[in-house]
Amino acid sequence: MKKKILSKISIILLAGILLSACTTMTTNWGGVSATDAAVYFAGGTQVFSLQPSNGSKIWAYPEKAAPAGTYLAAPSVAGDQVIVGDYLGKLVSLKAADSTVNWTFANATGKYVGSALVTPDLIIAPNADNHLYALDLNGNLKWTFTANHSFWSRPVTDGTNVYASSLDHYLYAVNLQDGSLVWKVDLGSSLVSSPLLDKGVLYQGSIASTMNAVDAATGKVIWTQKVDAGVWSTPLLSGSNILFGDQLTSIYVMSTSDGSIVKTINAGAAVIGSGAILNQTIMFGTEAGNVVMVNPDYSSTSRSLGGELYSNLVANSTEVLVVETKGDNALLAIDANGNVIWPFSGK
Repeated sequence: MKKKILSKISIILLAGILLSACTTMTTNWGGVSATDAAVYFAGGTQVFSLQPSNGSKIWAYPEKAAPAGTYLAAPSVAGDQVIVGDYLGKLVSLKAADSTVNWTFANATGKYVGSALVTPDLIIAPNADNHLYALDLNGNLKWTFTANHSFWSRPVTDGTNVYASSLDHYLYAVNLQDGSLVWKVDLGSSLVSSPLLDKGVLYQGSIASTMNAVDAATGKVIWTQKVDAGVWSTPLLSGSNILFGDQLTSIYVMSTSDGSIVKTINAGAAVIGSGAILNQTIMFGTEAGNVVMVNPDYSSTSRSLGGELYSNLVANSTEVLVVETKGDNALLAIDANGNVIWPFSGK
C-alpha cells in the first residue's frame, strides 16, 4: 500500500533525490496564502491575487503566463508587498494592489520550494540551493546561512532566532539578526515541512515516520514518537495536542507533553499537506480528493472535493483554501462543512 501511494505521488513530482537511503521529492503542486483582503495563489506559470468573497481575479503576475518561470511556493505578505519565489531562483516583491514589481533578488541558484518568512524588518527566504537568504524589506541582502542540503519549507521565528528544517536531516536555529548558527540537531531523516513553534518547543515531523519535540532554546530533543509513515506537513495545535497526517492513511492526535498518541483517525488516503482550522473545525486534504473535518471532540466526517489534495490547506476568517491537483479547478474556497464557496479555474 505504501509503495502504491508513493508511486502515485511520483507522477506529479518534478524531481527526486536520494539522501542517505531516504527518497525525498520536490513537489509541483501550487501554494496559497490568504488574508481577509486577498487570496494569493501560486499556480504554476502565474501568481494570482483573488477576491476572498468570490474568487474573482484582481491581478495575475506575470500578466501573460511565462512557461520559463514556475511559481509554486505560497506567496508571503509583507505589509503592502507580496513576496513570490520561482523555480529559476528569482525572488520578487510585488505591490499587493496591482502586482507592480518593487524589486527582484536573483542571487539564489536553486528553486524556491518553500515560502518566505516575514518579520517586521526582514524577509527570510529558504532555497533549494542549501541557503537561507535574509533580505531587508527593500530587497537588500543582509545575511546568508548555508546548510548541507536544500531548504524546502518556510522557517519560523520567536523574534530572536530563526528555526529552519533541511533535507540534510538537521533542524537549525539561526540568529535572526546576523545569521550565525545557534544550534543544530540531527533528527535522523530529511525534513521537508516547517516546524510548529509553541511555548518554546518546536514540533517537527520527518520522512522517517517520526514526530519530534525539540527545545527551542537548546536544540535538545524532548521526545520522539514513531508513526506509521512519513510526515510531510506541519502539525496544528489544538489545546494540549497536535494534529497531523502521514503519507499512508492516518491523522494523529498527539499529546504535546510526551508524544503519546491520543487518537488515530482514518483519513482513507495519504495526508501530505498541513491542515487548517476554521470555526473550531480542523480540516485536512487527502490524496483521494477528500477533505476530512475533525471536530473539537476529535470525531470526524469527510467530503469529496475531487482531484487530489496535496498542498497545505490555508484559512482566513471565513473560508479554507484548497489547492486541487488533477481536478476540475485549480483552487477551491470551502466553508467549515466542506461546502464549496467558490472555485477558481487557474486562468
